Amino acid sequence: MKKYVTSVLIFVLALSSALAATRPQMRYQVGMVYFASRGITRDTMAYSTEFNAQGSNYSGTFGFQAYSDIIDFSLTGDFFPRFCTWEFTKRYIKIGFRGVYHFQNQVNLAYESDFILTSIFSIASKKNFTIEIDMGYGVKASQIKAVKDEVGWIYDALADTTIILRKKFDSGADVFASFSSHDLYQYPTFISPIYTVGGAYTFKTNFRPYCEISARMCDMYVTAPYLDRLQFKLGIGYSF
Repeated sequence: MKKYVTSVLIFVLALSSALAATRPQMRYQVGMVYFASRGITRDTMAYSTEFNAQGSNYSGTFGFQAYSDIIDFSLTGDFFPRFCTWEFTKRYIKIGFRGVYHFQNQVNLAYESDFILTSIFSIASKKNFTIEIDMGYGVKASQIKAVKDEVGWIYDALADTTIILRKKFDSGADVFASFSSHDLYQYPTFISPIYTVGGAYTFKTNFRPYCEISARMCDMYVTAPYLDRLQFKLGIGYSF
């Protein structure tokens, strides 16, 4: 278990060093998130901020989100070896890897840390339509504050499955739809897929307003599925 966690952290930190040593394209964005709960998640408002840096064959993202009495930090890194990138007449194909570390502090309740290593398969047409399929494995480490001395850390397995469809237009518009077992700040251990649709528009001044709508389903394949949470996110970013 410790070796797996260490390998994820080394992967993410190595990509962070690569980002610091070069001059990739960067984007900073802030957003407001509203959770409309129908399950165990409370109705509340959250504030998030993300910083993304992208090079020719790698990228990294740092995210922070806070609401009510929960604080989240996430760090991800993608790497596509150049020998795993192929260009054809009408499309590009890439195979790469992603490392994810997520920390959540549920104030007065618990800590959670998530570590995931994922393989990425991406196929993109030269008309800017992309299909991405991710599959990986991870570990969730949890500690309940009230019984941390008696119980210690609790470990659970995480499965990562993601499918993303994205279309970029010459006008600056960008739309996407995804099915995933997690997002940047949610890492459920049970079968609770998250369905997301979103869009953005990049102006010539490099400002980029965006919006997303997500629905998380619980017990999707086990018993009777139900809608656990709706999430609405609005924000604006700037590229430089």
